[in-house]
Amino acid sequence: HCIVDEYQDTDVAQHRFLQAVFGESLERVIAVGDVRQSIYAFRGAHPENMDEFAALSGCVPFRLTESRRSRQEILDFAHRVIADDRGDEDPLRAHRGQAGANVVAVASMWQADGVARNAAEQRRIEAAWVAGQIASRLSRGDLHPRDIAVLLRYKTNTQIYTDALMRAGVPFQLTGGVGFYDAPEVLDALAWLRLMADPLDSHAAARVV
Repeated sequence: HCIVDEYQDTDVAQHRFLQAVFGESLERVIAVGDVRQSIYAFRGAHPENMDEFAALSGCVPFRLTESRRSRQEILDFAHRVIADDRGDEDPLRAHRGQAGANVVAVASMWQADGVARNAAEQRRIEAAWVAGQIASRLSRGDLHPRDIAVLLRYKTNTQIYTDALMRAGVPFQLTGGVGFYDAPEVLDALAWLRLMADPLDSHAAARVV
């Protein structure tokens, strides 16, 4: 018997591999997954595997409707974002219940102005916009800094957003960000120091260049 977690992130080859091992019907396989969480299409993930698995003869689906991770406000917000696309009728229920706090959502819709920008420039524009929105809401007094969180997928992008928050005069606390010696400006400074100590340090030279 086999249990495969995060089945929405498997690719076609992995699905066929399971069939080669357990038979076309996959009758001794349990697949756990959520196509709404599929974010790895860029590396070959085939979320349709979930639908193909569910369509197999004899497959018995079990819908997981309770979340033990998030509070109800977060689940309700996520449901509103994806419900139209997925056609889900009901949001997940939070095992931990309500947080008892207001949730304020800010959405951005970029206007196409015909200007081509690279990712770094676009990220700086976004960071400035986010910091401006936060500063505006704080100035109205209806929110406190502790009520706001900015979530980033990659900690290496943290610096752009912290710089924008500082320029906007927004107090913040950084959690799980890049360490001091991993910050880009610190890496640059260390590369210059290494290069002065050893002009043949190829890694330092590449960083400086």
